[in-house]
Amino acid sequence: MILTEAQTTWTMNIIIRALMYLVQSYHEYFERRNDNLYGSKKVKLPKPELYVIFTGKG
Repeated sequence: MILTEAQTTWTMNIIIRALMYLVQSYHEYFERRNDNLYGSKKVKLPKPELYVIFTGKG
């Protein structure tokens, strides 16, 4: 699972947004697969990759 975000302005809030995008993506993934998160069987979790593309001035 690869998530990217492009920004021209840096803010520490990007980290929070990236985590929120990841949680939402996992939620949608488990719904599509009809996985039972409340059962005792372990669900498969795709490995995430998070990238922020910063195009502003450093």
